[in-house]
Amino acid sequence: VEAARAFHQALRADSTLLLAHVGLSRIYSQLEDSTATWREVRRAAALAPVASEREQRHLALRLTHLRALDSLKNFQRLKAYRQALQQ
Repeated sequence: VEAARAFHQALRADSTLLLAHVGLSRIYSQLEDSTATWREVRRAAALAPVASEREQRHLALRLTHLRALDSLKNFQRLKAYRQALQQ
């Protein structure tokens, strides 16, 4: 709850914080709210063109992670996520 508040507060101060949206997507995942999770990822993706390379990598990793979670029996997605983590 505190993390969600902090991310929301950060976004009130600066709505272009890509990583705050990524952070919220992680929180919503833990709350098993896939609609909110993907909403935050889409918001982050909309900011990607003006984001730093580092932020873009965080977003790409988050997307790879969510794809692996969406299909836990798909070992190719899990392998892709593990490879992305190593990179």
